[in-house]
Amino acid sequence: MSHPAYVSSPLSEAALNRARDGIAHARKSPASKDAKQHLLDTINCLTEEAMNYYFYTPMDIIKAGTMTRKFVGMGVSGSLKMVNSMGKKAISSLSEEQIIELCDFIEDLIHERSE
Repeated sequence: MSHPAYVSSPLSEAALNRARDGIAHARKSPASKDAKQHLLDTINCLTEEAMNYYFYTPMDIIKAGTMTRKFVGMGVSGSLKMVNSMGKKAISSLSEEQIIELCDFIEDLIHERSE
């Protein structure tokens, strides 16, 4: 996929390590139920990090009030639950080849800064 621009968000070291571990585990035995669970956990972790950045960071920038933060929190929480629920259904039916392709895709999303 080639696109003219990308939107990105920071990734904590803990989430980066969790993603690396989850992807490595999924690649090791892509047909196993355990590997699929690790991949789902990776997707959920990355999604939560991104959602928190895209929704809570602006709340900090504009110094949003308590009620606004609560509404945003409810939306983020509901979205994360939906991603988890749909992810479980989708990942459980993937073939070994599809698991590997998904690992490749997730790895391509992660760009580490060189300092």
